[in-house]
Amino acid sequence: MSAQNVDLKTGEYSDEAAREFCEAFNFDVAPKIAPADVTAVVLCHNEALRLPDFLAHHKAAGVGRFIVIDNSFDDGSAEILDADPSVVRLPSAKPYSSYKSIWRRLVADRYLDGRWCLFIDVDELLIYPGWPEVSLPEYLRDVDKAGFEGLLSIMVDMYPDCPLSELRYEVGSSMIEAAPFFDVGNYRMELYTPAQLREFATPAVHVRGGARERVFHDQASRFDSLINHFLIRIFFLIFGVSKALAGSEESSIA
Repeated sequence: MSAQNVDLKTGEYSDEAAREFCEAFNFDVAPKIAPADVTAVVLCHNEALRLPDFLAHHKAAGVGRFIVIDNSFDDGSAEILDADPSVVRLPSAKPYSSYKSIWRRLVADRYLDGRWCLFIDVDELLIYPGWPEVSLPEYLRDVDKAGFEGLLSIMVDMYPDCPLSELRYEVGSSMIEAAPFFDVGNYRMELYTPAQLREFATPAVHVRGGARERVFHDQASRFDSLINHFLIRIFFLIFGVSKALAGSEESSIA
């Protein structure tokens, strides 16, 4: 919660903050949302195919609240979300490309100050050290004790054992089982440039590689070095990712 959005005397949001929130979403008055140990903030547009498995996966992990930005559904997604008591749907007709960061900031400032929140899309599933035996709230309690205020996660692209045109995914089925494979051994860590850090203050590093880079990018044009291999190995060891990425091509990371 940033100070410019709050009246320091009353603790209430300023008129400007309330106006910005209601203009970004289709509300005259911002709704009240009950807190949860872990809240997922989800950008969503026509995701009825994947929503059932996405919600089931993260509920099982311990996500207690889903704040879903409804960017103009017409495929039945709204009905799925409205039937779930753990979901709060925030409709918005604003353009995705211009507002995706604004939506997240407004929701986080208004509802999630001092709370753990997960920024995620419907085609993504969070896997963390200890999953599924350890719940996400349990894992984050250990993170709290260690004094961390945020966690960097890695996007791992998953794919099936057949051409995508032949994949027959059905509503409610497991995305992990449908696409259990991923690339190993071609990830690296890169530091952000000073210009990037001015726009994105955290995290100071990002991880590249995987199937997306193998398929869509020319490896010769990508900087690589022994120090990058060393950094990514240390990163995997510290954050427990090595157990997920090594030893099995059917690891449940998506």
